[in-house]
Amino acid sequence: MNAEDVPMLSREEANALIKAILYLKFDCADAQSLTYAASPLINSSLDKLVAMHGYGEDWAKVFAALPPAYTELVKRKIDASEQDNGSEYDDEVRQLVTEYSVYPYTL
Repeated sequence: MNAEDVPMLSREEANALIKAILYLKFDCADAQSLTYAASPLINSSLDKLVAMHGYGEDWAKVFAALPPAYTELVKRKIDASEQDNGSEYDDEVRQLVTEYSVYPYTL
């Protein structure tokens, strides 16, 4: 299949995927979702989806302020993940996981 033959995502499809990623990051409390919520590949995909169809500025407004509830959810997921694994992350890893998990917001 040639690159020209590959269909592009519609605006609605891109928005649906953005909303699915945001659900995974900020609504799903399952500790195992942390693997994907903190993934640099998921974050990169989110950036590309947001940039599609010229609506990046609208999404940037959405991501301007990190809701405290999101930070708390990420903390709970990290704590649960540590408990499931039977070991704690060191401070540097905990900070990176937190930053990647709250992305596209910044701490």
